[in-house]
Amino acid sequence: MSSTCSGRVSRTFAAGAENRTGYGCPLTCTRLAPLLESEPSLEALSFYPHLLAWELHQLPDDKKITPVILLDTFEDIADRHRDLERLPQRLVWLMPNCFFVISGRNRLQWAVSALHGELDYTGPTT
Repeated sequence: MSSTCSGRVSRTFAAGAENRTGYGCPLTCTRLAPLLESEPSLEALSFYPHLLAWELHQLPDDKKITPVILLDTFEDIADRHRDLERLPQRLVWLMPNCFFVISGRNRLQWAVSALHGELDYTGPTT
């Protein structure tokens, strides 16, 4: 993604956030300002799902939901290069209030400690 395109996304999001009020207004999210002030890049944009998770967490109890996110044929991502796998892995880590179903031909290797350094979040599950 070009820096021009990612900069446009940041500016559009900021403009929309300024016009919102109420319980879900992302302006009260402490991580919003650092995200908008960071240099527009794919790396910076990959942290934006946290804002959605934050907003879902702000919903009143009677309106809370658990979104289900399906990622199919994951081997197409995992078999290529670990840098590409970092994006969906970061998405899962940043959105703990969502239920992810990841399917593919191969098992996920995110719990393998040997991948430390290749992926952002690795290690045993217990």
